[in-house]
Amino acid sequence: MSPGRLGALLGLLGLVVMVLLVVLSPKPLFYDEPYYLNHVGYVEKYGLGTEFLKEYPGYAGPLFAVVHWLLKPITALAVPGVRLVNIGLLLGCIGVLGRLKPGGRPAAWWLVSVPLVWPLAGLALTEMASMFFLSVYLLLWQMSGDDHRGRSRWLLALLAGLAFGIAIVGRQTMLVCLVAPVVSLLFESKSRGRGLVSLGAAVVLPILVFGIWGGLKPPMIQAVTEMGRFVHRPFAVDHLALSFGYAFVLVALIAPRFLKMNWRLVAGAAVAGALLATVFLPQGFVPSRSLAEVIVPEALISLLGHGCAMLLFFGGSWLFARLCWEGWNSLFGSKLTAERAGHAAAVGALLFTPLVITHTFSSRYVVVVLPFLLPLLAPYVTTGWGDLLRRSLGVSLGIAMLFMWLYRGGIDQAHTRELQLFYPHLWDSPENKQWGDTRWKDELGWESEGRHPAPDQGE
Repeated sequence: MSPGRLGALLGLLGLVVMVLLVVLSPKPLFYDEPYYLNHVGYVEKYGLGTEFLKEYPGYAGPLFAVVHWLLKPITALAVPGVRLVNIGLLLGCIGVLGRLKPGGRPAAWWLVSVPLVWPLAGLALTEMASMFFLSVYLLLWQMSGDDHRGRSRWLLALLAGLAFGIAIVGRQTMLVCLVAPVVSLLFESKSRGRGLVSLGAAVVLPILVFGIWGGLKPPMIQAVTEMGRFVHRPFAVDHLALSFGYAFVLVALIAPRFLKMNWRLVAGAAVAGALLATVFLPQGFVPSRSLAEVIVPEALISLLGHGCAMLLFFGGSWLFARLCWEGWNSLFGSKLTAERAGHAAAVGALLFTPLVITHTFSSRYVVVVLPFLLPLLAPYVTTGWGDLLRRSLGVSLGIAMLFMWLYRGGIDQAHTRELQLFYPHLWDSPENKQWGDTRWKDELGWESEGRHPAPDQGE
């Protein structure tokens, strides 16, 4: 059997293991899961309209709540159903991205072999829905470029834009990915008409949602920030460096040939990475800490963190230089390929967003680049034995990471006292938490409904 077929078989086997890990896990909802699943109650109480958007309490957009509201009759907002939703969306991403040309299918199966995807697909988290709709955009937009489709190309361009807009209201950071169609508009005259239609459709829903919010965050999040609940620094350069560093590791795993570049640029990246690490090296940083603490002796944890951070800063600088070179060469090289330049720009822009997400850094912010990154890497993806070895390593690490999440560790649950309680079964001990604090409305000049709960009480 060829390495390519074995790689596809490995991907299928990985999906089966992922499903088994989720279905057999005894762990109740934890981390961000109950917090965002509780948002479904806001849809049921307020409906899909202005009031829902004004009351919506999440950092991430409302797409996750709407998806689980639609699927509530099937999942009952309980495990394992709510977690299996994301595995279904992962399958959708593989199917959609696998239809892209050129080389979509081998590249798409890498979604199963990227270890950082496993927690996103195996837990009820918010990113996978946006990744799916971003994948749909890419396929519909490519289909709209087929001349033989005639007038239906305009409908496909319109639908592509709508899918892009849905992805944006799921994760607001994806707004920066609009740089991809903008690049096509500026440099690809043949598709300019369809590009305008698609771009126009893509911004309709975000303008509506963000207009009602009065910004990129829901009113509640804006208010509690102004009240001093979340103290953020203006920028987080260390998060930016780690973002590009994590992405460098993904690229090295999926398509190391993509990183081939002039040695002078690599040397420049090494110097830039060393300077960044000297100034911004995060203290106590350890990638995949829960897994590292199991397999690495405690005495070496801090040394591992320091060494990994240095390597990530260097790799991040290398990838940044490579993306810039890819974009420049695609636009001004021997053959104009504005689509690839747009993909490179979208990947770079999305990797820049942790610069302004200053309160924390998570690998979740990096994984969302995959719908744009995989088509960019597709020409460099191989199907040899080395590729199979890297896929096997990725699946093995993914299994280990999801196992650590679902079978070990605590069951801490994200919570804010402003949250209204709709589904007590989502929470370990809802009676010990405070609910429905409406003081945030006073900060915005709204009239609060009901009384303010005392600081040590719930409603």
